[in-house]
Amino acid sequence: MAEINAPATLVTPAGTISFNPTTPATDYYWLTDVQGLDGVALRAPIDNLPQADGGLVHDFLKEVRHVTIEGMVVFSNAATRNAMCDALVAALDALQAADGTFSWTPTGQSTKSLTVRCDQQITGFRGTGFAPKQFMFGLVAADPAIA
Repeated sequence: MAEINAPATLVTPAGTISFNPTTPATDYYWLTDVQGLDGVALRAPIDNLPQADGGLVHDFLKEVRHVTIEGMVVFSNAATRNAMCDALVAALDALQAADGTFSWTPTGQSTKSLTVRCDQQITGFRGTGFAPKQFMFGLVAADPAIA
């Protein structure tokens, strides 16, 4: 995702988290970096064919897609901060046992999406006082195709 300010959502069994609101808000999640949506690694087939031509080439397979998301929680008071942090952690917890959908809408394009599970849970929110709390988590898509 080359455009990190594109609106995005993470739909999970525990609820929906919306990132990068398009309308002004005082409490919101903002993405600062998203890695893994631009391309997917290829896996070469492993064939032990010493008797075959050394130039033999087979089809390659696409690997699973690993997506790393960094962002911040912007909040107006401590109670809202705690509720937003808890909601994000609960949403990611729900993705450990069930599929969810990560969707984003680049400017001038249609909405794109991936079916995902949680690959790396938030280990802690960084930031002190009333500064925005920073977070990072990982998602994995077994089917690397973007719908």
